[in-house]
Amino acid sequence: MLPLLRAEGVSVSELRPVPGVRASAVLARALTGVLEPGLGEIERLGKAEELAGLLEQGDDVLAELRDRILARGESAVRRRP
Repeated sequence: MLPLLRAEGVSVSELRPVPGVRASAVLARALTGVLEPGLGEIERLGKAEELAGLLEQGDDVLAELRDRILARGESAVRRRP
C-alpha cells in the first residue's frame, strides 16, 4: 500500500514505537501537527498530550479524527511535486 501511495505522489509518514513512550502519545504528536498547524511548540506539546488522553479513552475518537483529517483535503495530505 505504501509504495502505491508514494508512487501517486502522496507523502507518507510511518510511525514507529519508541520504548518508554505511549503509542497514543506518538500518534497524537503526529496528528496535532496536521490538525493544529498554527500552534507554537509548547502549545503543540500540550495539545498532543490532551489528544493522547482522548485516544486512550477510545469512544470513537479515531473515527472522528479520520473524518476531520479527510475533510481538510489537500491541506492535510501533502503531495510531493
